[in-house]
Amino acid sequence: MACELVWSIAQGIGRAIDATLFDALGALPASEWPIAATNLDANYSTGRASAQGIPFDALRAIVGSNGYGAKADQGALFVDGIPAENSPDTAATWLGAWSRAAVVIDPDILIVVTRMDASGALEAVVWLSTQALVPNPSMFWRAS
Repeated sequence: MACELVWSIAQGIGRAIDATLFDALGALPASEWPIAATNLDANYSTGRASAQGIPFDALRAIVGSNGYGAKADQGALFVDGIPAENSPDTAATWLGAWSRAAVVIDPDILIVVTRMDASGALEAVVWLSTQALVPNPSMFWRAS
């Protein structure tokens, strides 16, 4: 039982961290990444990353629940030719240098476990504080 509880908490904290970062990016003035209709458009978009000093291999995309711009090719997911992953924690599609952002977690995490009935059913509530750090928002774009 303890293993299932710890696993659920760890998964929930991971999703809370993702949601914190996506919420912070969404609150910033959005830089748009136009999804390429032609190779010329793709050159324009990747040029924006080059102007920020981001090597192409540092770019990654996160495809949210709207799936905007995602294309599968031979078992891999891409957005505008940039490797991508899915996330249920945002609706938008984001591109950026993810190593240039972080989420700080307060080391005090409160876990409240309540016994719900005589059969042993438990309810666990986890409280944690997180803060996204995006020192250079110009290294992140919302797909448009």
